[in-house]
Amino acid sequence: MKKVFATPTDLAFAAAQSFQALALEAITARGRFDVALAGGSTPKIIYQTLTTFELPWQQIHIFWGDERCVPPTDARSNYLMVQQALLEKILIPPANVHRMQGELEPAMAVQAYQQQLPIKQFDLIHLGLGTDGHTASLFPASPLEISDSVLSTFPTPNLEPQVPRISLGFSVINAARVKQIFVTGENKRPIFERLGNNEDLPIARVINAEWWFDQAAAID
Repeated sequence: MKKVFATPTDLAFAAAQSFQALALEAITARGRFDVALAGGSTPKIIYQTLTTFELPWQQIHIFWGDERCVPPTDARSNYLMVQQALLEKILIPPANVHRMQGELEPAMAVQAYQQQLPIKQFDLIHLGLGTDGHTASLFPASPLEISDSVLSTFPTPNLEPQVPRISLGFSVINAARVKQIFVTGENKRPIFERLGNNEDLPIARVINAEWWFDQAAAID
């Protein structure tokens, strides 16, 4: 499914509406809503927009799709971005916030996060798209064939910040009920030419996802 919006702001508002609808649907059906959030500028606008929506945060559990191996107070932390854009502005129980512990040694952070994951599956996962074709922190040189739920990776050369990462694996990503990939900006367009040539990029391994574009990134 492909959706195109005039601006990133328009995309963010529609994504927040979708978040609200999916949350209410999951809570009605199963009593809680499990969502894995993403880093980056477009997700940040979405999370800022979510602060203006009425949501049953007591029944929403927030996880992350990936994290940089830095402390949670580090400016490079995906957790810190979400905390400043969303968490500190809403009433959500601390026990409902399940961050990746980027301050730990990567193998320990992987093990700790595996123990926090929902027993069955995520209701929603937010994903981005890097200029090298990565999503979450699954890069072209990552061990893409393994079925681990969480793994340690390292970014493509010259892709900042050059620090180890923790990422959900494809077994968890593809098991999610809804996967939304947000793509904004003209610099992402070359990736789709490579995908059209059947290049085995990480983003190509995400199945049955919704693609959300702004007009600058949209392709025919």
